Amino acid sequence: MLGVAPGIMIKPDLQRRILDPRSDQDRAALSAVAESITTQVQLGRVCLPEEVANMVAYLASEAADYMCGQTIDVAGGQWMN
Repeated sequence: MLGVAPGIMIKPDLQRRILDPRSDQDRAALSAVAESITTQVQLGRVCLPEEVANMVAYLASEAADYMCGQTIDVAGGQWMN
């Protein structure tokens, strides 16, 4: 049994809103949210869905055949505090 524990991820629609807000007020609010999230992560950014998918693909491959009973954090160091 293997598991993957992803870190904080932002859904694509929220990421679009952060990058292209409709108003200055939205930009400030969303920027504050993004900053508070990224300060919790050692790598300073959110986890990308592709990064979690890459770990799942690895665990499903023959390269991980001898792994057992592990949960892999894909969290950019979020749990290191």
